[in-house]
Amino acid sequence: HALMMVASCYGAMVLTSWAKTDGSPESDGSADSYAGASSMWLKIVSQWVFLGIYLKALHAAYLNNQA
Repeated sequence: HALMMVASCYGAMVLTSWAKTDGSPESDGSADSYAGASSMWLKIVSQWVFLGIYLKALHAAYLNNQA
């Protein structure tokens, strides 16, 4: 279960480009701060969606094993 949770976190990170793979530095803060805030919330929401899907899959597996 821990591996599935880590994989879902990684999937969310990859789909939203959470980490910079080219090693370039972050902006110095002079850019539009609204874009940074909306990007942050997009990443947070996508992370919670991935974790919700994972928990729903666990719940479905639990219900199938009760029968």
